[in-house]
Amino acid sequence: MNKKKGLMLLVLTWVIIGCSSTPDKQQITSHQSGSYSASPLQKLGMKPGVYQGFIRIGEEFRVVQLRESGQHAIYKMKLARGLTAAKRYTFTNDDMQCDAFQCAVRRQATSPDEPARLMFYIQRAMTGFQVVEVSLDNAGGIVLAAPFKINERYSGSAARAFLTFYGDMLRDAYQAGPEKLFGEDRSLWLGVKEGDYFSTLQSLDFKANGTVTWRRYADVASDNLKAFELSAEQVTKTEQGYRLTVDNLSGTTTVELLELRRGKLEGTITEHHADGSVFKVSKVEFLRVNPIPPRSR
Repeated sequence: MNKKKGLMLLVLTWVIIGCSSTPDKQQITSHQSGSYSASPLQKLGMKPGVYQGFIRIGEEFRVVQLRESGQHAIYKMKLARGLTAAKRYTFTNDDMQCDAFQCAVRRQATSPDEPARLMFYIQRAMTGFQVVEVSLDNAGGIVLAAPFKINERYSGSAARAFLTFYGDMLRDAYQAGPEKLFGEDRSLWLGVKEGDYFSTLQSLDFKANGTVTWRRYADVASDNLKAFELSAEQVTKTEQGYRLTVDNLSGTTTVELLELRRGKLEGTITEHHADGSVFKVSKVEFLRVNPIPPRSR
């Protein structure tokens, strides 16, 4: 893939997941009535809107758009690419069979780099929806089966929020070469914090002056974007990773991260009450972002 084509891919990704300043009428922003009333997904209680989730296999982010028109889409984005090289899979109401317990989405490949057949099984969960993505070969054999959970978003996808802050920087890095912005003293990491009911997209921006910007992107069903600017004194480089400390009125939050694999940080986020007692411990993992889109096959 040449550089010009890669830039077009980056811009296209930003637009299709909802980062344009003036969303078109097909973009999911409301729950108005329309042809969606005939959608089989209504049987599961799924409304038109944006749903998202994280899939461990391939360490990918998923965004599901359900439209009033009955023309729907699923976007696959890799965390390590900074969500800039999305694959888009469209489907319609005619591709679905649903009952009160499960929906099956079946679609045929529309391009050579897609699986011969792709199926999605959607079931209602205690919170959100459980999805199993199944890739099939031409003979009908299972190539890959990957489960993940999706939850509805009321303020656009977290991918949109992330690219609002870092889309221009990733595009500039691709133009100038990653070494211009992502050298030994500067790195951007994108990851997921696991929760009891849903996962939250997060990013860490390690800067050359030793400071870090930690962003948590709009928890599900809220527009609650949280960002912390950590001074160099709040960031400790350990033998195998980092320790981050955030103090606020409600207590202290510490992030312990280990780089057990090159380009991947794993650890915990521990939230403490003001008296020092532990309130909550969550698992978290981050992948170092490589802004260069993958080569086409």
